[in-house]
Amino acid sequence: MHILNISPLQLLDLWDELHSARQGTNTFGGDVIEFYLFRLMPNSPFAWNDPHSSFADEHYYAAACNLHAVCRLFEEKHGIAVEFEDGSNIDPLLDRTDLSRHRVRLKVAHRKAS
Repeated sequence: MHILNISPLQLLDLWDELHSARQGTNTFGGDVIEFYLFRLMPNSPFAWNDPHSSFADEHYYAAACNLHAVCRLFEEKHGIAVEFEDGSNIDPLLDRTDLSRHRVRLKVAHRKAS
């Protein structure tokens, strides 16, 4: 089950980017999108006031989880694969111990025959 905690506009914005990559027409790199996680965060001007707060980490983690969920939904809907630009699996987005990613490059590719 996919649980999303983003606005409809955030969802549609990401979905449109994935769709353009599926068509090979994304302005960043054809079948690759460059996505900044802050685009899936709530507008919280106070989140960045305390650099030692875990508040920002929680928002980055939630954004990464939402990105992962939207990508998996897109895969199911279109029968394609969304992976990191280097071809690796996007599941590391769910790793709470690695919140160093503020930007990801994702490739939309046809699934390889098994």
